[in-house]
Amino acid sequence: MIRVLLVAAAVGAAFPLASYAQDAVARLQEADPAKVVGAGLLHVAMLVASALCWRRAFDAFGGRIGGADACVRSGVGTFVNAVAPARAGGALRIGLFTRSLRGEGAVHRSGTALLAIGSMRAAATTAMLAGAAAGGLAPLWLMLTPIALVAAAIFVRARLGIVRDHLNARCLAGMWGWAALAATCRCGSIAVALAAVGVSSPITAALVGLLGLELSALIPLAPGLAGVGGAAVAVAITAHGVPSAVAMAGGVAFYVAEAVAGIAFGAVATAAFLVRYRAPAPAVADW
Repeated sequence: MIRVLLVAAAVGAAFPLASYAQDAVARLQEADPAKVVGAGLLHVAMLVASALCWRRAFDAFGGRIGGADACVRSGVGTFVNAVAPARAGGALRIGLFTRSLRGEGAVHRSGTALLAIGSMRAAATTAMLAGAAAGGLAPLWLMLTPIALVAAAIFVRARLGIVRDHLNARCLAGMWGWAALAATCRCGSIAVALAAVGVSSPITAALVGLLGLELSALIPLAPGLAGVGGAAVAVAITAHGVPSAVAMAGGVAFYVAEAVAGIAFGAVATAAFLVRYRAPAPAVADW
């Protein structure tokens, strides 16, 4: 079944790249299904870690969200992102988490929590890439990115009192831990998917693919099922020197793992949400 999904996805994606399609399909026919499943499980782990990072941030600003509840709210957004363009699921996820805040200035506190989440995610990803650069696994210029982020974080903390009041060292450490775990699982998911189709040095290729994946997320115009993430990984590792047919096969393998795992996680979360949260909409948050 996994091989059928891989080949079907390759045929759909390969039409504009017919010169590489035959080799890519051959690679996918020989792909290790267990590794593709492993990549999907790592993607689910990434989604859970990301949800718990959101939970920690919103708890710091007055929200009261359990771990399972955070996964449900985040998973609903994941499901919508898979089928809707422009990251509509992201907006829905923000709304669901903001509902946990009570009292005055809920929207303001929500915005600050989102700033903290984005900063931690960027810090975790750049720290991983900087470490890889220090070890010779990624371009050396990536070693400079954490310095810029640390400088920006110090400036924001000094200028925004709400950040100083709510984000203490313990909270920041918790957010960092979950964000770092999410980044590690995401990179691991790419590496295992690439290994499934025989990409040499899959960890190094995955680090480059992770960078391409993060850059592709800056312009979120297409739904998740459009395969932009897999294409970004393929393009990035091709630029790194992986043969085009192999890179295309690796991108398709990652796309299938990411799409199936994301839809499954999101569908379960959405079903749980519909069962557990049939309640009247709350009043509009106080600005």
